[in-house]
Amino acid sequence: MSKIIIWFVASILSAALYHVAGKGGFKRAKLLRRLGCSIIALSLYLALAGFKLGHIWAYLVFIGLNYGALSTYHDYLAPDKNSENWLCWIMTGFCYGISAFPLCIVSGKWIGFVIRTIILAIGVTWFRERSSRDEVEELGSGGLYTLTLPLLLL
Repeated sequence: MSKIIIWFVASILSAALYHVAGKGGFKRAKLLRRLGCSIIALSLYLALAGFKLGHIWAYLVFIGLNYGALSTYHDYLAPDKNSENWLCWIMTGFCYGISAFPLCIVSGKWIGFVIRTIILAIGVTWFRERSSRDEVEELGSGGLYTLTLPLLLL
């Protein structure tokens, strides 16, 4: 029961940081999303899977890959190279998913990794294309990013 509570709290925190960073308004707003969400995701994974000293390299690479994935919406894929469209959102969700690759290398659990990557690619696109409100898009994407993390245990 406590792991479920940790899972939901982490997902709510991730969604909130993702949204606050999207609103901006202060100097280091984007750092909240890039580093904050990455650390929350890793913390949740460690709470669920356990910490292994020999896997520190994977944890650090995971943070770096997530930081990078959370840094762009892949505008270069849009026809005008400046705005976002469905293809940009698919790539964004896909990158959120594949950023967990180092964790799969050390755990050997690939089925959940593939399922999570597909869910994130479709889910982020769905939130972004179905809503015209930034709050819904950001809270949905940020929440889904962490809500799907337990799939890495499959």
